[in-house]
Amino acid sequence: MSDEELAWTLYRQEQDDEKLAASMAKRSLPSREVQTARDYEYALQLQNQDAVVETENTEGPGRYRHFQSQADFVTRESHTHSDPMAESSAQAARRAAQKVPPKTAACVACTDVFAWKELAEVSCGHTYCRECVSELFRNAMTDESLFPPRCCRQVLSVERR
Repeated sequence: MSDEELAWTLYRQEQDDEKLAASMAKRSLPSREVQTARDYEYALQLQNQDAVVETENTEGPGRYRHFQSQADFVTRESHTHSDPMAESSAQAARRAAQKVPPKTAACVACTDVFAWKELAEVSCGHTYCRECVSELFRNAMTDESLFPPRCCRQVLSVERR
């Protein structure tokens, strides 16, 4: 197989990988957004219910439902965290913010800002838009000194992650 044939094969594989990554991102993003919204609503409910429970004087099963849901939550969470110290809401917000990827980022080549799902992230952590990564591969196919395509001296991987 000649260098040019190999380059075209790698280029086509990269395009297929981009399509797969985009479709996977489309499927996973809504579920993450839904979970984030649920977590936020739950936190608001807990905050509001704390104030209501302190001022409530009624007896009965409705009054203790809040405490039961908190106990269930603590029981579930205690199996996943070994830290005995409760975290503050500020710590929880920081932790949640670290888990949610940014919705936009800039292409390192053209510096335009794109939706995260429209970018390809390479092994060094840089992100490229579709046009720039295509140009990177086209240049690598026409200039042997640029083959294989690299970023930060690391060969761009065409493996699926």
